[in-house]
Amino acid sequence: MGESVKILFGSDETTQPREKKVLSEDTQRQFASLIADGKKGKSYTDKLGLKFPYCHPVSLYEELLGIDTIEDNTYVLDYFAGSGTTGHAILNLNRKSGNRKYILVEMGRYSDTITKPRLQKVTYSKDWKKGKPQSTDGTSHCFNYIKLEQYEDALNNIVFPDNADQPGVNTNSQVLDLSDASVFRYNLHSATETSRSLLTVSQFQTPTSYGMDIVELNERKPTNIDLLTTFNFLLGIKVRRIHSFTHQNRTYRVVTGIKGKQQFVIVWRNYDDALDLAVERDHIRQQEWYSEDARTYCNADNAFGAASTEDEFKRLMFEGTDG
Repeated sequence: MGESVKILFGSDETTQPREKKVLSEDTQRQFASLIADGKKGKSYTDKLGLKFPYCHPVSLYEELLGIDTIEDNTYVLDYFAGSGTTGHAILNLNRKSGNRKYILVEMGRYSDTITKPRLQKVTYSKDWKKGKPQSTDGTSHCFNYIKLEQYEDALNNIVFPDNADQPGVNTNSQVLDLSDASVFRYNLHSATETSRSLLTVSQFQTPTSYGMDIVELNERKPTNIDLLTTFNFLLGIKVRRIHSFTHQNRTYRVVTGIKGKQQFVIVWRNYDDALDLAVERDHIRQQEWYSEDARTYCNADNAFGAASTEDEFKRLMFEGTDG
């Protein structure tokens, strides 16, 4: 026979029936049908020394994310991260038990000045007052902070060469005449082919040095672009480990990951004519992470049978697009 359940009824029809629980050591917290939380979310950011006009209370998010039906190792996605209340609540819950993970998305300018610093501070200490930590009761935590390229970034990095002799281009001001669509299209594919907004094969020879000028708060700054992480996203792999070692006076970064049952290995290094491919091949094949069963990629040329990161990058970036 199944376990009997006791139901509590109110004095009239205005009270919602609820299950009666007898307290014991094994009792789990039940999720209430009505949550009342009068705390101000701003009080949490004030303690951290961060000024944010409006945010939700962390205690409310802990109530929502800590219910028994949500597993302790689940992923939580917040498309409107704001000041980072979701991440704050998960860090608090994980201090008690579990290994929840979060993905926060925010397009506001305060993501650099509020959201990221908040997560850093809560990781360092759980107790704050007027922006100063009151304890070193931190937690072991790491998060990857990523900025996605915007359409405006690509436009801001279109550059016409000084000696451009193309129809529709004023070489003195480098202004493109947009009145003729065919001229505009021609120049984008011809005169601007060396612009940093158009990723070329040659840029994969030094993959960690690729950058663009990014405009933020009306200030133009040279910014490094992470091709390695971008390629991981394009492949859709779950990264297991990133190895780093030195060989032939250059630094290698090797990403190992998995997608479904398929193992992946991606080898990145600076490539030039001084690289002895045969010596590199023998060295790579002796590494513990190397496997002939893995799908292996490598930037530029190689002699150990890896597929081209450049070809796969372009295929995954532009497959299904026109032109």
